[in-house]
Amino acid sequence: MNVVRSVVNDFITYFNPKTRTGLIRLGIAVAAVAVVGVFAFQNGEEATPAEEQVRGVQIEQVGSFGTGGALTLVGTVKAVDQATLQAEAGGRVTAVRVGLGDTVRAGSVIATLENSSQYAAVLQAEGSYEAALAAAAQSDIGVDQSQTSLVQAKNNAVSVVRGAYNTANSAVRNNIDTFFTSPDAQFTPGLRLEGYGYTSYLNNERVSFQNILTQWRGEADTLDVNDDLTAALSAAEQWTERIIEMVETFIVLLNDQPSASGRYTSTELASYSVTFSALRAELNATLLSIENARTTLQSAEEGVSRAKIGGTGGTVSAANASVKQALGALRSAQSTYNKTIIRSPITGVVQTLSVDTGDYVSAFTTVATVANQNALEVTTFISSAERERIAVGDVVMLQDGGEGVVVAIAPAVDAATGKIEVKIQSQSELLQNGDVIELTLAGDAPDTTSVSTGPITIPIAAIKVETDRMVVFTVTDENILVAHKVTVGPLLGSEIVIIDGITTDMEIVTDARGLNEGDRVTILPN
Repeated sequence: MNVVRSVVNDFITYFNPKTRTGLIRLGIAVAAVAVVGVFAFQNGEEATPAEEQVRGVQIEQVGSFGTGGALTLVGTVKAVDQATLQAEAGGRVTAVRVGLGDTVRAGSVIATLENSSQYAAVLQAEGSYEAALAAAAQSDIGVDQSQTSLVQAKNNAVSVVRGAYNTANSAVRNNIDTFFTSPDAQFTPGLRLEGYGYTSYLNNERVSFQNILTQWRGEADTLDVNDDLTAALSAAEQWTERIIEMVETFIVLLNDQPSASGRYTSTELASYSVTFSALRAELNATLLSIENARTTLQSAEEGVSRAKIGGTGGTVSAANASVKQALGALRSAQSTYNKTIIRSPITGVVQTLSVDTGDYVSAFTTVATVANQNALEVTTFISSAERERIAVGDVVMLQDGGEGVVVAIAPAVDAATGKIEVKIQSQSELLQNGDVIELTLAGDAPDTTSVSTGPITIPIAAIKVETDRMVVFTVTDENILVAHKVTVGPLLGSEIVIIDGITTDMEIVTDARGLNEGDRVTILPN
């Protein structure tokens, strides 16, 4: 009893209306009891049945879709001239020269990376290249000097050949002919000395020199530095040796000539012998000059060849090789340096810019995208089954209401995607680079008169996929859905080929999603 009295007292104290706190507590308690009462009263009423939910549907005759209905595709707008700029080398960004949306020209600098070491390498390579050019210039001076020496050697050879002729001609005309009765005779010059077996030889040689001296003089008079001087020297050497042999023969005859012949006195023979000995020495000196001229000419020609190998004018040139090596090193250094400068390869608008000054980028990081906004095209993909429904020149409707024209179709299916790429160009001003838009290619005119026994197409949304079948729905006069099993073929964009199960004169529900056979529906106007 005491316990009950204690609880009552506590309750009265907790909800005491004379205090502000107790009054608030009492109000809350009364409100809670009222809410509970209302819910209890509603639950006690008899539940009214829910009204039947009737779905509204649209129906359309299968023939209105046609056997080649509109082909709906999704395409991506992209600039014809578009470049994705990537860093070719890693490094810290030292400057960004453009802003998003700026118009840039081809070759404009977009950003630069840290490149002090690369620039130093370029300077070093430039120095090596200039040094190679200087060395080549010096080697060319050597070529000029060697060519000057060659010209001098050729001029000397011409002079030697002419001098050899003069010496030989003088020896024959002024000395040898003294001992012939008719030195210019064509057959028997008439040697005045007793021959001791040499008469026939000397007569024949003198006859031969009638032609030799004439030929030699003609060649000597017309000889210049552009002729075959080696051959001219060899001929002069050969003819000089023959005259020397004649002179030596005369010396033998003069020394052995009997003084009793009465034609020449002993004093005259001795004097002639001395004269011919001096003549022999002069002719031998001529032979030596010919040999020296030939050696000098050969040495000068070899000197030019060696100089050309060292200079820049030859087919094979050490100087050219050094210059090319230095130039290659310079081009390599310049290429490495240029990789730190990111330039736009085309004229266009900066579409994306993903770096700021101070950022560190690695190689092949995308830095910016530049596109020509005045040349946009739409790229879409079709299946091989849709290939026959589209051709170059077809007009395509864009979702913004504009039109486009098919300008290119890939000749084969891409093995990676299993699709065929299609390019569409449009003059629509509403297109923006990077947009994803819907394209519609008009189909054939609908055929509502014939019953098709072959494949026809309907919207994919008209198909109801169940566990063991695919169906389309028709509507009875009582607005009840009736299912018709169909056999489907390949997809054609937003449509699907129906192999069997319906005819073109059937009217089917255009959107079967969420519907079941036996549902009551309301037919909505199209």
